[in-house]
Amino acid sequence: MEYKFKLTIEEYSTALKLLDDVNIEKQSILKLVRKCVIGGLLFLTILYTLYFYIKYNAYYGILTFLVLGFICVIIFSIYSYLLRPERINKNRLKSVKKQIAECPTILDWQIVKINEDVIEYIFNKKSLKTNLVDVGRVIEEDGVILILACDGAMCAIIPCSCFIDIDSKKNFINNLNVSR
Repeated sequence: MEYKFKLTIEEYSTALKLLDDVNIEKQSILKLVRKCVIGGLLFLTILYTLYFYIKYNAYYGILTFLVLGFICVIIFSIYSYLLRPERINKNRLKSVKKQIAECPTILDWQIVKINEDVIEYIFNKKSLKTNLVDVGRVIEEDGVILILACDGAMCAIIPCSCFIDIDSKKNFINNLNVSR
């Protein structure tokens, strides 16, 4: 089977989003950073509250707790706003448009050939070959099928618009799943 297509900006952006989502190390680091920021803010609030409570009196301790608690809420709100998925996707789309403006060949014709036991993905005059037994996951989301190797590396990107109907798309995905 051979599929020849051109990706749109949205499809390319979706493929990059899917690659980010399956990157377990990056997701783990983001969760760790989030926990450290929240824990650090809470720790500092409690520490300064105890300091002012012991050194001065209960009034200043409670006042410090309220002020630092309010500051923590503001910082956490800003942090949450900056890491919203919608905002990240919007920024990703902007960076993809900038990338395409610098190098318009990214969205040139691409070909995915599936032979007996090899997937060949041809893009930008480069070729990427992967054995079908090395295919780890097939992800379909927002009109894009992303084929990943067992180690998480990308094997191919195929837009769902390449397929004639839903049955041919399901048949394609099932053939990839059976060959593993």
